Amino acid sequence: MELHGCFPVDYDGWLKVPGCGPYTSAVLSSICNNEKVASVDGNAVRVIARLHSWTEEVWSPKGQKRIKNFLQEQIQSSTCPGDFNQGIMEMGQELCTIKSPGCHECFLSKYCLAFEQDLTEDCPPPKPKKPTIDVNLIGVVPLSSCGSKVALGRRISGFLKGTVGFGLVRGDIPGDIPGNSLLDGLSVVEGGFKHTITRHKIKGTVASFNGGTSDLSLETLNLLSIEEVQWIEFERVADQLSSSLDKKIWRLFTKAHGL
Repeated sequence: MELHGCFPVDYDGWLKVPGCGPYTSAVLSSICNNEKVASVDGNAVRVIARLHSWTEEVWSPKGQKRIKNFLQEQIQSSTCPGDFNQGIMEMGQELCTIKSPGCHECFLSKYCLAFEQDLTEDCPPPKPKKPTIDVNLIGVVPLSSCGSKVALGRRISGFLKGTVGFGLVRGDIPGDIPGNSLLDGLSVVEGGFKHTITRHKIKGTVASFNGGTSDLSLETLNLLSIEEVQWIEFERVADQLSSSLDKKIWRLFTKAHGL
């Protein structure tokens, strides 16, 4: 809406697009906008860490900033920043691999301190694993009074913020939902689903309720953390869903109702 249907023209613009973090925004802007902004993924970290023989402070914010700054300096001399970013990533995927890297075939081996010091197995050190977080989540499907449409809205907070989909509420069973009285005739769908978002291990339940055919109340929208609601016919719902989480919710709902 802010861009009036146009694609972003720089890195900062891509960052505003839901689902585009620093890495994705850098890749897209360097390729689409020819902007000299370096992308940093695991492959880039491995290539640069080995090049400098960095065995410590690689995954910390300080280490990531050091790698980002180095790549940002190098990309300035590139006339095709998109090719530069893709080249670094592909080098990590195909040559500077985690195990058994092709050092003897690498044109950077004569500059690589890890190769010179026989430290390729130690650079970079394993990325510290953060503990997982268990989450119980309810995907709420508002139904029209005629039972042939469902309400989809743009999420304003929580998981998948900015994407269009069903209401998502933290909880194990519908009775756990604060303000449950706002949802008239909440009906739990048999079965459940599992999903992972970063460190969050989600155990999901699907529930539906009669949301009517007019706009949902402000209280209900706040409860479901959605806005800009549209009522969509059943046969068109699948085409409107972009996230795999929403698709799991919809598959479970349609299976339970024999659709």
